[in-house]
Amino acid sequence: MQNDLCEKKYSVLKAAMIELDGLFELESTLSGLLGVLRRELETSKGFVSLYDLDSIISTYNVFSGFNPEELSLGTGKMGEEEVRRVLQTPGPFCLTGRSSGAVLWNGGGAALARDEIRFFAVPFFVESHYAGIIAVDRIFNDSVPTSKDVDVLVEYAEMVQLAVSLGCRSGESRSFLMRENLALRNRLTGEGRFEHLLGRSSVMVDVQRRVEKVATTNATVLVIGERGVGKKLTARTVHDYSDRSGGPFVVVNCAEFLGQDLEHEIFGFEKGAFPGAFNPSSGALEEADGGTLLLENVEALPLNIQMRLQQFIQDRSFVRNGGETKFRTSDIRIVATSSADLGAMVEDGKFRLELYYLLNVYPIKIVPLRSRRDDITGLLNHFIREISIHSGRNIHFSPPALEALMRYDWPGNVQEMEELIKRLALMAEEDGVSLEFLTPFLSGGFGSEIQSNGAGRLENGSSLSEIERNEVVSALERNGWVQYKAAKDLGLTARQVGYRIRKFNLEHMVSEGRSSLRKT
Repeated sequence: MQNDLCEKKYSVLKAAMIELDGLFELESTLSGLLGVLRRELETSKGFVSLYDLDSIISTYNVFSGFNPEELSLGTGKMGEEEVRRVLQTPGPFCLTGRSSGAVLWNGGGAALARDEIRFFAVPFFVESHYAGIIAVDRIFNDSVPTSKDVDVLVEYAEMVQLAVSLGCRSGESRSFLMRENLALRNRLTGEGRFEHLLGRSSVMVDVQRRVEKVATTNATVLVIGERGVGKKLTARTVHDYSDRSGGPFVVVNCAEFLGQDLEHEIFGFEKGAFPGAFNPSSGALEEADGGTLLLENVEALPLNIQMRLQQFIQDRSFVRNGGETKFRTSDIRIVATSSADLGAMVEDGKFRLELYYLLNVYPIKIVPLRSRRDDITGLLNHFIREISIHSGRNIHFSPPALEALMRYDWPGNVQEMEELIKRLALMAEEDGVSLEFLTPFLSGGFGSEIQSNGAGRLENGSSLSEIERNEVVSALERNGWVQYKAAKDLGLTARQVGYRIRKFNLEHMVSEGRSSLRKT
């Protein structure tokens, strides 16, 4: 009897999916099942979530009964700990307000108070890479659900599993899930953070959350921050994590073009628009159709182009340069970046107020690296691993060198750090990097903690220059004042050690050291 029931469910769902055959229809099917389940169990809310088993990141969600505000706050989403616990023990679960989050359903629920219950959930598994959860909130009446109610939920979980399995096998739905899975593998680390938005500090976690929140919308985004903080990577992550990820990602650096050239780059031109324009050319607005247009350094836009861009954002239409009268449209999302204070530029009359409002719909500010020193070690490890993969170098720092890097101001931010590791991999003869070898590569900017002890001084009162000098002297003493032996000890060339001997006026000390050894 049970087999006949399952076969009947499978046949009905298969017929529906074959007829509908698409992602939108899969969503409609799941929404319909949730609606029937809610009515049958007299619940107000329900959801189906599909997870990638490698990352435990939600790749697909269908909600029923939630209002937009609740969805924006993530009310229907489960935490990673809860998801893992539900998936590790197949069977009905109560999601509670307790710290443990998920409690195995005990058949009657007598141990649970009604106000503790958040959702009743049942896991299901699809193919080899996905797992899902179907859940409904507590019922309206005063008692907790009976075992019969939970049995109904289990039956619907089986139907949802069949629907999702068939959806995965249908062309469009399978492509969607595979694309989402691949995108997640490429974008997210094992802990769920974006690959390009590295950092564990609270400010970077906030940036990651803001990117995740806005990416799935079509809102215009303005990324603000100093040069080198990763504004372009943030914009790329917004694109990659959006529904436009399959479309083009077109970048225009507004600071790289002169006025008319920039206008041609953005809006395109017709034949004869200027001397040498023998053929018409599409601009970035057309090339980004269906995807994302990134306007880097938007503060460099001349006022006349600002006006044209403002008109496009408002009307979503434009004309090419060169006397064209045909209006063109383009379905794009605009992300802009700026290293300048656009608000101050508006006050100075250098940036149009209307365009500022249109671009500043959803601002994301990335603070400089000197203001989030907790991220320095993680970023260093990341770039060292990257270098190891591409060059085979196993760069590592001595304790004084690492301390200096932690205190360094990083005026060029993350970009400076990446370039520093690349240069060290090319120029260091040994994998170990000492402080005296590192110092010439730094520009000399150090933070307030150091400044309070004197310019360029560490907590122990020694300046970087003093530490570098002492390391050279110690190496010379250990190696009998022989320059090439000291160089090998420090991981430098004899020429580099000779440069530091002259830099610190150690010639007399070296001479005396050799003389004293000869006498002994």
